[in-house]
Amino acid sequence: MRNDLLLVQDYDPAIFDGHLNVGMTDYAESLYSEVIVQALLQSAPSCTVSFILLDRDNAFTLFRNGQLDLAIGRLGDGPNELAVDKLYTEKHVCLLDNEQLKLDIPLSYDDFLSVDHPIINNTGNVKGVVDDLLAQRGDRRKVRVTCGRFTSLLRLLPEQPLISVVPQVLGATGRPGQGLTMSPCPVPDFGIYLAWRKEDNEAPVLQWLRELVACIVKHRRLSILP
Repeated sequence: MRNDLLLVQDYDPAIFDGHLNVGMTDYAESLYSEVIVQALLQSAPSCTVSFILLDRDNAFTLFRNGQLDLAIGRLGDGPNELAVDKLYTEKHVCLLDNEQLKLDIPLSYDDFLSVDHPIINNTGNVKGVVDDLLAQRGDRRKVRVTCGRFTSLLRLLPEQPLISVVPQVLGATGRPGQGLTMSPCPVPDFGIYLAWRKEDNEAPVLQWLRELVACIVKHRRLSILP
C-alpha cells in the first residue's frame, strides 16, 4: 500500500481512495484521533485510515518496516532516516479532585508525597519518570495503581483521593471541578513531534497528510490551552 501512495502524482484529496497508516502514542490518540478523522472525512471522504498505537520503543521499527506513513508523539532524536517537525512543547501538572483531598494549593511537596498516585504504565511496573526523580532526592511516593492508557487514568481520578502527574493539555481535558496545579516535584518538559520517512518527503499524498495533521493538532491544542 505504501508503494501505491508514493506513485500518486496528480493528487486530489476529494477523490483519493487509498489507505493511510498514522501512528500515535496513547497521549496523541487521546487528544487528536477524533479531530483527524473529522478532517479526513471532510477533505478526503473516500480514503481509509488506521490509527496504530505506538511508543518510542516500537515507532522507529514500524517506520523501518514500512508500516507507518506518519506518526505523532514524543519522537524527537530518532534515526537519521526519519524527518521530524516539532509541533509544540508540553509541560507536566498535577491533576486532582480537591473536593476529596482538601489540600492547600499550590500543592506542597509533603502533601504530594503523602497522597496515593495512579500512573501510566502498560508493563505493570509501578515506577515512572517521577519516581526516578524522587529517588534522586532520597524520596518516594505511593503509587497505588497503574493504567495502560490516559483515557482510563482520566476517568479514574474524579471523586477519588488521588493525585496524578499528567501532561498539561491532557489534564485540561479532565472533568469540570478537577484541579490543576504545578507539580512540587519538577518534571522535564517534552516535545511533541510529527515524524515521517525522509524518502517520503516529495510524495504529494503524504505532503498533504503532514500539513493537514500538523494544522489540526496545533489548532486542537490551542482550543484546549489558549
